[in-house]
Amino acid sequence: MIVRPHFVSWVADVKDARIMMMKTNREQRRAVSRGLTAAALTACVLLSAGASFGAPRPLNIMITGYWPPTNNMLRQWSTNPAQNPGAWTGNNWEGRGYHLYAYFPEFPGMSEPSYGKGTGDFEVDYQDTTSDFLRIVDQLKPVAIVSFSRASTARGWEMEPAYQRFRVVSTETAPVGRTISLYSTDYLAPSRPTDSYIVADAVGTVYPATLPMQQVVDAVRAVFLTTQIDPFVAAYNPATPNSYDYSGSFLSGYMPYLAARYRAQHATPTDPLYCAMSGHIHVGGTGLYNQNALCTQAAEITLREVIKALDQTLPIWLGKCSPADIACDTGEALTGINRGCTNNGINEGDYNGFFSASGFFEQSSQGPAAIGAFCDVSYDNGEPLPPFGPEQPGQSNSGVNEGDYNLFFNTFFLPCS
Repeated sequence: MIVRPHFVSWVADVKDARIMMMKTNREQRRAVSRGLTAAALTACVLLSAGASFGAPRPLNIMITGYWPPTNNMLRQWSTNPAQNPGAWTGNNWEGRGYHLYAYFPEFPGMSEPSYGKGTGDFEVDYQDTTSDFLRIVDQLKPVAIVSFSRASTARGWEMEPAYQRFRVVSTETAPVGRTISLYSTDYLAPSRPTDSYIVADAVGTVYPATLPMQQVVDAVRAVFLTTQIDPFVAAYNPATPNSYDYSGSFLSGYMPYLAARYRAQHATPTDPLYCAMSGHIHVGGTGLYNQNALCTQAAEITLREVIKALDQTLPIWLGKCSPADIACDTGEALTGINRGCTNNGINEGDYNGFFSASGFFEQSSQGPAAIGAFCDVSYDNGEPLPPFGPEQPGQSNSGVNEGDYNLFFNTFFLPCS
């Protein structure tokens, strides 16, 4: 049975209400005269028993590489011990709240170009790339996908702004006014894309990159001389589509097309597979192919900028598992600026956060100014706000009030799905 606690009566002196959850020993907490209800007291019992109700969606970033240096520079984020003998650094990378997973092929016996097809994940092969891509996005459900590949430039760090569906057979025709080549052949028959995942798209279909391209360029440029690494955004004007190569007709253009297509299919924040960003970086091949440390540093800079942009893009509730999942395990409110905190779902931290000095009673005194605050989880009628409930155009949300109080405790005792 869902217990609906009676709403604590409004109090003139909000400070009196705040003392409800002073952080003393859990077993010594007591209801005060303004009153914890039976349901809230039950929460203390559950929390003392160590109850926890599931975990939120992890914020995963998928990273891929191909020919060196774009495989070697990503090793710290691989969970494969054969490819990364050291520790995986991707778990809550740099305390930023995102988990980084890298996938790339190996080229045994090859120390310089040409490298060929390779072995392992994301071999330089269309069918292998599609198969690996679909398998891994199903596992990770990434919020961003960043791909790298070797370029023909010497030291470029080239942000590619768009990706195109090239022709897979010579009989396919391009749209009027467009000049579109065949995909370049890979190393193993069938040597061009055959998968329905992409073949069903019309020739000339274009998806844009959504990475923070100029921010990446500026950040990399601030650290390196152009004689070391030369970052830039490739010139692209959608009004003159034939003037751009769309990251090329080989795997360097194919992989980011898959990612951008996936991202476009899951671009709604309420989608359980929501993916906010994708894009591709071409890394200079002739001058950087053996500069692993330099390229690793540039990749780190790039991913920091991606994460900064994600912090500004992802809704606050993403990574939460229910309306009651409002705080880190420490009781600190879950917001975009502290995604790196430990959050194991609904537990004591959420209870403490709800009754903290900046929590429910403070926010309930703010009126409409509290709309969007971390305790604002429901419409005024107590029904959950999206994504935990449907849009209700006829319902009002005037801030933090009885509806939020009731919903918090109605969901606090339920496991995350």
